[in-house]
Amino acid sequence: MIFDGLASLAAAGLALLLGEFLLNHVAWLRRYNFPSAVVGGIVAALLVACVRRTGWWGDIQFSKQFQVPLMTLFFASV
Repeated sequence: MIFDGLASLAAAGLALLLGEFLLNHVAWLRRYNFPSAVVGGIVAALLVACVRRTGWWGDIQFSKQFQVPLMTLFFASV
């Protein structure tokens, strides 16, 4: 399964929201000050790794269409 640019961006947004949800409901994540992007990214990476390992949807690939502009925005904001 290949995600186009918009679907990849939506998946990243969902991972970020999942991380925020987990931070609000798991006390030790909040206590140790984990960023929501890290928490959501780890969960998403584990999910994609499990799907790739089992071969449910074939090989999952994400588009890199927004990678450079978003990385530029991130590093410009730091």
